[in-house]
Amino acid sequence: MTSKSKNIAGAIALFLIFAMSQIYVGVSFARPAIVSSENVATIPQQVTGILTTQSNKPIAVNGNSAITGATIVSGTNIETPEDVRAKVALGTLGWLDIAPKAQLALTFDQAGNVRVLLSQGCVVLHTRRTTTGQIDTVSGMIGRSDPRKDDVLRACSTCCVVPPAGFGAVGGAMTGMTGMSTTTGALIGVIGAGAFIAAAAIIVPCRRGRNPSPGEPRGRNDECR
Repeated sequence: MTSKSKNIAGAIALFLIFAMSQIYVGVSFARPAIVSSENVATIPQQVTGILTTQSNKPIAVNGNSAITGATIVSGTNIETPEDVRAKVALGTLGWLDIAPKAQLALTFDQAGNVRVLLSQGCVVLHTRRTTTGQIDTVSGMIGRSDPRKDDVLRACSTCCVVPPAGFGAVGGAMTGMTGMSTTTGALIGVIGAGAFIAAAAIIVPCRRGRNPSPGEPRGRNDECR
C-alpha cells in the first residue's frame, strides 16, 4: 500500500470515529433524565366538590347561575332559591344537602376539614370518618362532627325556620331547633309548654266575686273564679 493510500485510509477512519462519537453524544442528550422521586416535591391536589340541583334548576354560586355538574371550590358562596334544593358532593369528605332559600359559605381542604357558615335556611352536613365537619352561624358554632365515625350535622339558621318535608331524610329528620336532635327538641318543647302553663296558673290573679251574704262564708267558686 502506498503512502497516499495509507493517508486516505487514516482520514476515513478518523472521520468514522468522529461521526460515531457525535451520534453517541446526540443520543445521550436526547435520553430523558432520570430523576429520583425523592427529589420531586409532591403537589397536593385541590379538593373540589360537584354540584347537583333539584330538577337541574339553577342556583346562585358566587353570584352566578349554576346547575348540576358545576365545580365547587373551597370558599364558595351558595344561595338556593325558593323550592330548589341542592347537594354538594365532596368526594371522600362527605356531602352537603342544602334546603331551599338557604345562604351559606362552604370551605373545605384535603386535610379533612369541612366548614359551613350558614346565614339563612337549613342544611345537613354528612361527613365521612376522618373528616371533621363544622356548622357555624354569625352567632357562633352550632355543631361539630366526630371524625372517628361517619357523622351527620343538621342545622337551621334560626329556631323558627321549618325545613322542607323529608329534607335530610338520609341522615334523619331535621329539627327547627339549631344544633339539637329531633327527640331533644321535642322534649324541650314539651317541658317549656308545661312550664308556661304552670307559670300562668300561678301568676294570673283570682277574680273575686261579690259576697251576697256577708254573714255566710264564701264558697270555692267565690274565692277564685
